[in-house]
Amino acid sequence: MSEVRPWGKIVGGIAGLFMGGPIGAAVGVVLGHSFDSGLGPLLIGSDLDQLQQSFFQTLFRMIGYLAKSDGRVSEQEVAYTEQLMTRMGLGQEARRRAIILFNQGKEPGFDWMAELHRFARISSAQPQLRRLFLEILIDCGLADGRLRSEARRILNATAQAFQVPPAELEAMLGGRRREPGVSAPDPYSVLNVSSGASMAEIKTAYRRLISRHHPDKLVARGLPKEMMQVAEAKTREIRAAYDQIRKERGT
Repeated sequence: MSEVRPWGKIVGGIAGLFMGGPIGAAVGVVLGHSFDSGLGPLLIGSDLDQLQQSFFQTLFRMIGYLAKSDGRVSEQEVAYTEQLMTRMGLGQEARRRAIILFNQGKEPGFDWMAELHRFARISSAQPQLRRLFLEILIDCGLADGRLRSEARRILNATAQAFQVPPAELEAMLGGRRREPGVSAPDPYSVLNVSSGASMAEIKTAYRRLISRHHPDKLVARGLPKEMMQVAEAKTREIRAAYDQIRKERGT
C-alpha cells in the first residue's frame, strides 16, 4: 500500500489562514482540489505531490532562517510558528517534521538562496501560490511588531525570486503592518487603494474585493467548506474598511 501524504490538506490549511485576494482561492482549488482552470495548469500525480512537499519544506526552512536572521529567534517568532502549525491542523508527525525543517533553516550553513530558487522553479506556473508563501514570510518578519533590516533583505530577495514587483511587495507589507498600539489594519491597505483615492475608486475596489472573497462564490469554485469561516472573516474586514472610510469622509 502506498504512503498517504497529507500535503494537500496542509497547504489547504495554510490557504485558509492566509487567504487574501485570489491567493486563498488559488491554493484551495489548485492544491486542495487540484484544479482551477482560471488560475493555472492542472497538477496531478507526482507534479502535484512535488509542489506540495516543496511548499511545506521550503516554507518552514525559510521561516526558521528568517527568524534567526538577526542573530536570535524571538519569543514572538516562536509563538507565531506555533500558531501557524496549530491553525494548519498539523498532526504530531507533521508538526515534528515542521520543527525539524524550522531548525534546519536556523543552521549556520543553510543555503537559503538555493532553497528559495529551487521552490521558485517548481512553482513557476503558480504565481498565486508564490504570493501566499511571501505573505506568510511577511507575517513572520512582522511577528515582533517591526521589520528588521535582515528580514527585509530576505523578503526583497524572495519577491525578486518569485517575480513579485517591488510595488506589490510594498502593498503586501502595508496591508499587514500595524502601527504601535494599533490592532486594526489600515482601511486603505485592506482595500488596496491609496489614501488619496477618490470615493469612486474606493467603491470600485471594494466591490471587486467583495466579489472576489464572497464565501459562496469561493465554495462554488472549489474552496473546502471548512474554510468558509476564514472567507467570511475576510469579507467582514473588507466591509469594515469600506464603512470606516465612508464614515471618515462623511459619505
